[in-house]
Amino acid sequence: MAWTFRPAAWSVLGTVAGCALTIHLGLWQLHRGHDKQALDRQYAAAAQQPPLDLGGANIPAAGIAALGASAQGEYLADRQLLLDDQAHGEASGYDVWTPLRLQ
Repeated sequence: MAWTFRPAAWSVLGTVAGCALTIHLGLWQLHRGHDKQALDRQYAAAAQQPPLDLGGANIPAAGIAALGASAQGEYLADRQLLLDDQAHGEASGYDVWTPLRLQ
């Protein structure tokens, strides 16, 4: 008696769906990597530019995420926010966020 391999239809469909999902997620990760490389290039280019003065009236709306900035003002110490459970290298701790009132 010869043995033949005949998997159930649901297992074949599940395998094909799993492979398609895995390929899709791999391509998604690849695109995310390209986006992060483009963002790194944008940050490197912004580091070569002079800082943007936030006290001025002409602040560009586009590309603001990758610009250096400088500002003068007064820290509002009574409105600090402590964000705990932050890791900095091997040490854990918290970040202190203090709003700045511009002049």
